[in-house]
Amino acid sequence: MKTIKTLTAILFLSGLILISCKKTSTTSETPPESVLDYYPLKTGNYWVYETSFYDSGYNFISKASINDSILIGPKISKNGIEYFQLQHFNYMGQSSQQPLITNVRDSANCIVNEYGAVLFSLNGNEVKEYLTFEQDTIYIMKSKFISDLNKISLKAGVFNAVNYSNEIELRFEGRKRIRVLNQFYAKGVGQLTKRSLYVGTENLVYQDLVSYKVSN
Repeated sequence: MKTIKTLTAILFLSGLILISCKKTSTTSETPPESVLDYYPLKTGNYWVYETSFYDSGYNFISKASINDSILIGPKISKNGIEYFQLQHFNYMGQSSQQPLITNVRDSANCIVNEYGAVLFSLNGNEVKEYLTFEQDTIYIMKSKFISDLNKISLKAGVFNAVNYSNEIELRFEGRKRIRVLNQFYAKGVGQLTKRSLYVGTENLVYQDLVSYKVSN
């Protein structure tokens, strides 16, 4: 069985970086809206988030002194497929001179990264992602779009938001635990709240939108 020290190094990135993943889905009706309504990919768009840290019991630990920001850079081509560059500055409140770069695109009314992992979907299908470590399954994440509107009040404003819910089944040290991370999105704005966890410690990272610039 792997040690907590080893597993703590594996950070769940809310679909940002996923290892050994596969997907299953169920039948649903074709939605009338575009995924780009909620995940507006256009060069120059940006979002700024305030980052807070909580322990496994949801007790507040601290707040990052630096805001995390995401800027959409120019399109790039990889293996003949076009992606938008997401430039993450001060990722999770950690100061850095160079941004963390990820590549995303819209495909079949989903936002996917360059590894094929689904980051957001309007399809209503359940998407499963598996994280393995030395052939052991560390977690199984089930994600699903929930169209019911929620009123979300943040520093960036008050929004009617939909939920792309992540249900995570943690599997290590002989125990199974369930964590639910609600990722809220607003039409014409983008992601309002980002919820992540450290797999080993189960500590949580909350990121809430404080400002944005979006041109659809």
